[in-house]
Amino acid sequence: MALGLAGAWGIAELLKLLIRRPRPFDAIAGAPDTLLAHPASFSFPSGDAALAFGAAAALGIVAPRYRAFALLFALAVAVSRVLAGVHYPSDVLAGAILGSVVGRVVARAETPPAS
Repeated sequence: MALGLAGAWGIAELLKLLIRRPRPFDAIAGAPDTLLAHPASFSFPSGDAALAFGAAAALGIVAPRYRAFALLFALAVAVSRVLAGVHYPSDVLAGAILGSVVGRVVARAETPPAS
């Protein structure tokens, strides 16, 4: 499952190379300094959000009792990327959607059907 979820991050990185959206600190004149080191990659979509939501979606299927905790953690990751100044809200939204879809597909493909 980990390799499948890494696929969500990989797809996000491929989309970054195709879309080439500058990060907020590069695109907005006078933008405040970021809380993190400036990532060298492009902004859209957020690979961190894709990975976090992918893991949350998969965990929600294979271990439903942890679904709420996993979703809150993924949401915290996504919001932190915007607050840190390294992504736009639409970047993390796209990453969350991408990760959620990939996570659900991976978990359903690897979870045996109930007998």
